[in-house]
Amino acid sequence: VIKKGCSFHHAGLMAKQKNIIEENFRKGLIKAIVATPTLAMGINLPAFRVVIRDVKRYSSGLGSTFIPVMEYKQFAGRAGRPQYDEFGESVIMAKSELEAYDLVERYIKASPENIESKLAQEVALRTHLLSLISSGIISNKQSIIDFFNSTFFSFQYQDVNLLEEKIVKVISSLLEWKFIDKNPHGYFATELGRRISQLYLDPLTANNFISALENLLLVQDIKMLSVLQAISYSSEMHPLLSIKSKDHLILNEIINLMRDNFLMPVPAMYEEEYDEFLSSLKTALVLESWTEEETEDVMLDRFQITPGELHAKLEIAEWLMYCSMEITKILNHKELIKELKKIRICLIYGVKEELLELVSLREIGRVRARRLFDKGIKNLVTLRNVPDNKLSLILGPKVSKIVKEQLTKVTSESKYAKI
Repeated sequence: VIKKGCSFHHAGLMAKQKNIIEENFRKGLIKAIVATPTLAMGINLPAFRVVIRDVKRYSSGLGSTFIPVMEYKQFAGRAGRPQYDEFGESVIMAKSELEAYDLVERYIKASPENIESKLAQEVALRTHLLSLISSGIISNKQSIIDFFNSTFFSFQYQDVNLLEEKIVKVISSLLEWKFIDKNPHGYFATELGRRISQLYLDPLTANNFISALENLLLVQDIKMLSVLQAISYSSEMHPLLSIKSKDHLILNEIINLMRDNFLMPVPAMYEEEYDEFLSSLKTALVLESWTEEETEDVMLDRFQITPGELHAKLEIAEWLMYCSMEITKILNHKELIKELKKIRICLIYGVKEELLELVSLREIGRVRARRLFDKGIKNLVTLRNVPDNKLSLILGPKVSKIVKEQLTKVTSESKYAKI
């Protein structure tokens, strides 16, 4: 398609693919891009004309609804960028004159929607309050009220009292979770609270991790899927994978088999949280499949997850594993750190545990490591003794030379010593 001078652009593409498309559009080699809203926000391309085919989008629970005016303005704003053109053209497709008139009034002449403060949402309030207390900006009730009186929320609603009830509730939770404490001078962050704030982790997620880690201490046989489900069941992993009708039977079967192995309570089927639990389990299965060395094509077919979406989830999951390790260190659960680090490295490289030693080398990824393992070369000691000519047949002369050079001076920790 690209050879013909056009391309598509959507969130499912990997960053490298997006870069190729955007770079060659700038060069003029690609003349047209068909895109989802991924190109609307902040990407500066030399597009003279933007054609908006549809102004309706399907929303779960709502059906087909009109996109916001703000989104239309973002689309139209991609046309005629100042450093490329003196002006640009934005076209909305209409099926009739009547619809054209409606679209002019609805979008072209309309003003964008008002921006609304999201500070009242508990996830934002939890994170900001812990951060403000941790950094010493606020320490008592009066300083909290004074601070929030200076926010956009207060400006918009002219009454910070709307937040007071939620602030009291969040402070109570942070005290209960021991992320903050209180003395005669006011509130202060504990060591655990400071680290959670530094990690930009939702305090509720951190508390759930702590409960999961406590349960993990009681488990003799740690199952990777249990750990991955625990990190998937967090606000940071949203949106989780959607559940199809065919998924229910498989996921319910896994829950019945693993009920005693999950690190958090399994909601009852009639509870509102049950669907989210199923989604977190499906997301965890995706992550586990990556560590089982499944290819992107197989995972697309099995889970309907595109490579771009997959690697975005992997990046967040790897970060959450790091956060769980940092929490584990502060809680002094030393016996868990090795297992958590192992799972994290498996996620990073997309390999089973048996390949960890091999992927520690530069130029050895999941495919080459598996190729070596299947040839009977299962660790660095064996690899060091493989004749150069034999290794060249497996890896190619260039990669073989790089690997041999490493084996003379590095250990198995070389590549991920800092992970």
